[in-house]
Amino acid sequence: MSSARRSTPALLGSCAVLALAAGPAFAGQADDLQAQIDSLQARLDRLEKQKASIESTEAAAPADAVVGGDFPGSWKLPGSDTSLAIHGYIKADFIYDFDQFLGDSFVSTAIAGNHTANAHQGGYFHFDARQTRFNIETRTPTDWGQLKTFLEMDFYGTNATRTDFIQSGGGNTSNVLRMRHAYGQLGPVLAGQTWSNFDDQEDQPELLDFNGGEGNAEGRQTQIRYVAPLGKWILTASAENPNPRITTFTAPAGSATTFASCGLLTTSGGAVGNCTNPMPDLTGRVQYADTWGHVSLSGVIRDFSFNDGGNASNGSTVASIGNKVGHSSSTIGGGVMLGTTLAIGQWLGGPFAKDRLGGTGSWGQGDERYFDIGALAPGLDAAAVSTAGPGGTFTVSMKTIEHVTAQAWYQHWWTDNLRTSLDYGIGWWGYGGIPRAVDTGAVGTSQISKLQTAYINLIWSPVKSVNIGLEFMYGDLDKRGLGGFVGPCGTSQCGGNEGEDRRLMASLQYLF
Repeated sequence: MSSARRSTPALLGSCAVLALAAGPAFAGQADDLQAQIDSLQARLDRLEKQKASIESTEAAAPADAVVGGDFPGSWKLPGSDTSLAIHGYIKADFIYDFDQFLGDSFVSTAIAGNHTANAHQGGYFHFDARQTRFNIETRTPTDWGQLKTFLEMDFYGTNATRTDFIQSGGGNTSNVLRMRHAYGQLGPVLAGQTWSNFDDQEDQPELLDFNGGEGNAEGRQTQIRYVAPLGKWILTASAENPNPRITTFTAPAGSATTFASCGLLTTSGGAVGNCTNPMPDLTGRVQYADTWGHVSLSGVIRDFSFNDGGNASNGSTVASIGNKVGHSSSTIGGGVMLGTTLAIGQWLGGPFAKDRLGGTGSWGQGDERYFDIGALAPGLDAAAVSTAGPGGTFTVSMKTIEHVTAQAWYQHWWTDNLRTSLDYGIGWWGYGGIPRAVDTGAVGTSQISKLQTAYINLIWSPVKSVNIGLEFMYGDLDKRGLGGFVGPCGTSQCGGNEGEDRRLMASLQYLF
């Protein structure tokens, strides 16, 4: 019996004694008091019945019953304190390229020159569902705070054992799973693979294309990160997988053979050819956020090193020198990026009440790794440049490649479920100090000097968790040719150094 129930007889007796002592003048008040006591008793009876019902249900439920979790959309794993949620989406893209096929995503860095055959092949239809993805998120309480894990996969992976059209992603039957994110966070420490701390993920336009436009920093890196939230400020620092991309070069005639490619488009991030990773990439970021939006400033420091280990000829004696010689060089590079998103709708109001405006700008010497646009990105952070010396000798010097980007976007909501995003981006690459006539590797002729992209779309959400969209994209690039940009036809400069492409894509996305 509850304490409230045990106290009820005493309460009733006390009220009766008071009523008798007060006499007839208080008889009416005693009746009112009795009515109140009866009402309280009825409420106590109902509470007791509810408690008994709950206790009975809990007793009947098995110990491994599934119950709601600690964050939205999650549930508790039976027999544990871990909450789990599964989310993702199915997305089908229907693509038409007006000029040339650029792959499942708009790989603008692969645009062929206007004077090449690829630029005049006509229209190209392509359908795929490789953007489809799913993720698993967990939260577990610990003595050190809440432990969070996150795993996400999509279908942009490649198969190392088969290179046929279907298996490599050109068809629709055998797309391969790929890890996008895999990290854990306990307190202020995050470890695993996720977006680089250099990136500003809160300053991204809503686009249907998988890659997005130029100036969009979206590199995923294995890293260890420290996060320090300070009210509206967030300070973060990380050490990340370096994976530098350094071009092949040919040593001067009579000195040695061509050196192996140094980290160009590699996946392992380890030593490749004669290039080494003497330190991880170090990043820092500060962000301020409020109701009007946010502003973010980030930076990265990188080390680019070349060392042939005293073996200039890759294992054989250099005839003109008579013995093996060592070459080494290193330089520090990196970059900075400033980004912001403004909820301009709160100032404009009316039909513009939900509109947003955003933009980023960056400058770097060797930060291209953080602005990849697909597998065929420009790829180069630095170059190992050779210089001939006396007696057939040569020296090697590491030189970073300058990289400048800018991006601006705007989103307008026509209705509560219909919106348009516009995005423009531009990037420049500078090769000062890297002579074109000396280096016959990738830096010599094929690297991009300028790239521009533009997007406009219309996205409709007829019901919750469904997006139907149409997007037009445009890309224009200039390549670094020997002696300059594209020259008149019939000369050595004709063809391949400037190109453009247009794409129209429709998408259907179903979120879960």
